[in-house]
Amino acid sequence: MVDYKVVAGIFNDFMALYVGKEKFRYGIEQLYRKYPDNTLFQALMANMNEAQKLRVPEVLRNVYELFKPYRGRRLSDTEWEKIINDTGKMNKMYGNNVWCRQILLELMNLLELDNKELRNQEKKVA
Repeated sequence: MVDYKVVAGIFNDFMALYVGKEKFRYGIEQLYRKYPDNTLFQALMANMNEAQKLRVPEVLRNVYELFKPYRGRRLSDTEWEKIINDTGKMNKMYGNNVWCRQILLELMNLLELDNKELRNQEKKVA
């Protein structure tokens, strides 16, 4: 299962780095070491030229709130439709920004990974 404490940590660490929190103890290199091969972290760090066109703290807050209710559980087809529609709306709200879209897609991927794992567990139990 996806460790959503790690996801929250990535969001918090990235935000602290981005806004330049005075007491933030990591630099970019240390964050790459802390989250090696993590695709969410890589999506946040990619296309920074596009990120600067947005209010990053607002985007991250909204994206996280969009996905928060769905994490760590098996999703119905109706919920997937809502996620897809809401993701599309948010993508349009931020002008189809490449950076924002990559984060939205990565979070959808994490939900899908959880969903598949939970379905597989149900099959094993049955």
